Amino acid sequence: MKKKITFFIALTLTAGLLFSGCKKDEESDKQQDTKADVTAEETPTETPENAPAEELTGPPTEPGQSYDNPEITFAPNEDAVGEEITAFEPGTKVIPAANSTEAADNTIVLKQNGQDMYRLTIDKMELTDERNPDEAPADQVMIVTFTYENYGLGSSLFIDRSRFHMADKDGLACSAYTLNNINSENMPAEIGASCTTSIAFSIPGKNADVTLYYTDFDLGENAEYSFKAENIKE
Repeated sequence: MKKKITFFIALTLTAGLLFSGCKKDEESDKQQDTKADVTAEETPTETPENAPAEELTGPPTEPGQSYDNPEITFAPNEDAVGEEITAFEPGTKVIPAANSTEAADNTIVLKQNGQDMYRLTIDKMELTDERNPDEAPADQVMIVTFTYENYGLGSSLFIDRSRFHMADKDGLACSAYTLNNINSENMPAEIGASCTTSIAFSIPGKNADVTLYYTDFDLGENAEYSFKAENIKE
């Protein structure tokens, strides 16, 4: 009889220990599952919105960037590299910059710390009968030929259409115009070298009393200069 009682007590204790062990294992599993859920919530998946920004390297490639300091951008540019752009939407009112200066003649010399950096000369502003069938119809087309010479810029001087815009007699922006028979090749000018090239604009109406605006992107002041067509003589 004593053996039966002893066996029953031992069996009861063993069952209790097994049950207690299973319960602890279940609680441990629940804690691990809860911890895994919290970790998953605290570690968001990488999406395009929170993905790290791509590091950009290399020299400036967009119009409006400084060739001397790639970190300086004087004006936002949403146009693709290589596309011809104008500073104002055609037909909108051109408001001269606060630092805009009217050139006394067809040449300006830009300085830095009293030293000549480069010269820009507007050689000709002339109407042409040439038209491009791939362009929108134009009442008048004016060709602007200019020369730039690098005196002291440490890097190559490169002046293209993106630095110019034109306003008609009413102060409205003219459209850039592409002509295939003009010299429109822009070449970087090293110190002591120069480059002559041409650009064209479509002018509405029959009045060629236009103003050409040029913006400097090299000397860090974003200076603007204006040229009157009537003052540009060969």
